[in-house]
Amino acid sequence: MSTLENNPDPDKELERKKKELENEKLTIEIRNLAMERWKFFFGFVPVVALLVTIVVQLSTFKFNKEQHQDNLQADLATQYYNQFNAHPHDLKHKLSVSNDACQDQNLSRDVKDNYCAKIEQLEHDIVSQEKLDNLREEEESKLISEEDKIRVQEIDSLDALKEMKTEELKTIASIDDPVKSNSIKKEISSLDRQIEVIIDQSDVIQQTLVKTDSIDDAQRKLLGSTYAENSEKKALIQEESWFKEGYFRQFGETRITLEEFKGEVATITIKTINPKTNKVVKKIGSITLRVNEKESIESDEFEYQIAFLRIGSAGKNPFNKAVYFGYRKYKL
Repeated sequence: MSTLENNPDPDKELERKKKELENEKLTIEIRNLAMERWKFFFGFVPVVALLVTIVVQLSTFKFNKEQHQDNLQADLATQYYNQFNAHPHDLKHKLSVSNDACQDQNLSRDVKDNYCAKIEQLEHDIVSQEKLDNLREEEESKLISEEDKIRVQEIDSLDALKEMKTEELKTIASIDDPVKSNSIKKEISSLDRQIEVIIDQSDVIQQTLVKTDSIDDAQRKLLGSTYAENSEKKALIQEESWFKEGYFRQFGETRITLEEFKGEVATITIKTINPKTNKVVKKIGSITLRVNEKESIESDEFEYQIAFLRIGSAGKNPFNKAVYFGYRKYKL
């Protein structure tokens, strides 16, 4: 073997070692670069998680805020609804509530627009009601002869008796007494005939009766629904009727009586009676009301509510004003 074979070229060996070093260096750099990328990735994950958490929290906050706003608007809408229906025949009160609601920026758009739309009609109805009230006052203030005054008193007495018999008939029907029931019906028919005979004797009474009935019918149509539903509790009895001073209305065992009516103030008593004996079982209480007011009395397990709806004409005496009222009985 020659000397060259035993001793390789030093330059080539150096070159080879140099390449090996470069390859090792490159491998190390690639490994370091990969580690840096992984470090960046794992360092970025918490940031992403934090951003996701922030976004979720902001979305939740926005949703809760919107939900809270919706709840506030719903509560406010309920308050306006209750205010609007608190005095069912007070058109000026309804107009005032509608004006307030129409300007309230906290209400939802639909509810706000609904109240705004009511304003023009309410203003028109108020003018119409004032005209009807003036017409009624004109009719009631007409001078009548002494003969007609006597006739009016007779009509008033007979009409009061007729209404009393009508309410008594309800009580008799509830205990199923056909004999007494038929007897009372004959009495009512007889009273009706007597009243009609007296009315036929006076053109003034006839004309006034027709006019006031027409005015009252127009007023009922104008005012529409009277006694708004109570969304919180269910009424056992829910009725609307009228009476004059001294009259009573019978609702089951409950008797509602207009004890006194002076000016626009009505004093109403509530008592329970025994249908069989027609005797008073218990005096529930007394309520004094003005037009568009209502009040409740609680007794035992019941609540009795009376609303003074309006003043109008009723019965056969057009010169004697009637109180129109709403009655509700609730279970406590």
